[in-house]
Amino acid sequence: MSLKKNNGKINLFYSKFFQGLYNKPSFFPIKEISNESKIVDMVWSEKKPWFFTYTQNNFSVLYT
Repeated sequence: MSLKKNNGKINLFYSKFFQGLYNKPSFFPIKEISNESKIVDMVWSEKKPWFFTYTQNNFSVLYT
């Protein structure tokens, strides 16, 4: 799971969901990702555990 903030950074979380109505899901922060320029958008790959980010300076980055 990931969350893009307005300050141009991305937070990655590990999430664990339990079966059952009374168990709440757990979220654990893994890493905060930032770039020299502000991150504007991110997209997860459909087939691999990768994601792409697009920065304010028209620069794309692949994270594996």
